[in-house]
Amino acid sequence: MAFNAQKSKRMVLLPNVCQYLARELGNCVFMIGNRPMEYVDTCLHLGRVISNNLDDDSDITRAQG
Repeated sequence: MAFNAQKSKRMVLLPNVCQYLARELGNCVFMIGNRPMEYVDTCLHLGRVISNNLDDDSDITRAQG
């Protein structure tokens, strides 16, 4: 399996009560082939918005828009 760091994103999934940990964990650097992976709070995957706080508000807003 091959991974492309330019196309890959990383996200920390936590409930709202633990979101303070997401930013700290987001400061860690993960590398693929000597290239850092981008840290994101939300991303679009297969037409759906995935959020690090495990809610679907962003996806619902996008679908209504």
